[in-house]
Amino acid sequence: MKVQNRLSTRLMVFVLVMVFCAFGCSRGDKEGKVKASAPGKKEGQFVVRVGHKGITAEEVRKQLLSGHAKRIGKVSKRAARARLKDMITSEALYQEAIDLGMDKDPEVVHKMRQIIIHKLLEEKVTKPVENWTITDNELRRYYEAHKSLYYRPEQVRVADILISVPKDAGQEQVEEKRRLAEDVLKKAVERKNTRLVFSKLIRKYSDSPRKYSRGDTGFFDRKGKPLGIDKALVEAAFNLKRHGEIAEKVIEAEDGFHVIMLVGRRPEIKRELMELAPMLKRRMKREELKKRRKAFIKEVREKRNIEINEEMFAQLISELSG
Repeated sequence: MKVQNRLSTRLMVFVLVMVFCAFGCSRGDKEGKVKASAPGKKEGQFVVRVGHKGITAEEVRKQLLSGHAKRIGKVSKRAARARLKDMITSEALYQEAIDLGMDKDPEVVHKMRQIIIHKLLEEKVTKPVENWTITDNELRRYYEAHKSLYYRPEQVRVADILISVPKDAGQEQVEEKRRLAEDVLKKAVERKNTRLVFSKLIRKYSDSPRKYSRGDTGFFDRKGKPLGIDKALVEAAFNLKRHGEIAEKVIEAEDGFHVIMLVGRRPEIKRELMELAPMLKRRMKREELKKRRKAFIKEVREKRNIEINEEMFAQLISELSG
């Protein structure tokens, strides 16, 4: 296991060296040899030569002005010398690995393949989206299209005792149910309007409404949404002012008679564009990135001649599925 881990570590180091050289210091000619530039010109001249590869001043400059040095715009002599040493070491290791044929190792080839694919997507998809400057008009259009996500109307929540009335009930049965509801209301008020007492009355008397259970309506707005609460019940609920307050009268609705207690209220929430702008821009870029990635992959696939041997694929699946 230790040997395997060491080999895996060496392989990863080699891949990183290859990446460093491929996108950093190895910008020379494709065969690995770099031609010296004309006398008197700094561009292309070698700061150092490692084997057959010369490292130019421009390559060194790019490395020196990366990371922290890029942010402050300068580099110390000590740091520059250390970075040059790293470049020399990297190039020497790279050349040694190539001489040993490690660039042909299947795992190295696979990792390099993934790195190249990542680089392609970064250049063609990620960077263009990152550099996208969202205009005020684009931002406002997005806000208006998604306004419902950032707005919540005033809502209330009630505990509800339902004395249901069958649709085919006669007048006598309706009145009987009404008297029962009024009796329940009287008991609720007499017992100091406490939630505990009201909950006991729900368990003892209430029928289960089709839209919610255990006498809890959940929060709903003045239109009865999201559950579609009866209009009469909505009006009575919004007239209640304080938590624990019970409606003074029994409420008659389509499904029967209701006795309700206010147990929650939420104020209207309306978040304005200026407040949401930074978050909206991030969301717009995430969505644009997803859209562009999908479109780019589709475009690339359509450019290639893709043929699937379904018979062979089916046989492979059969073998692997046992």
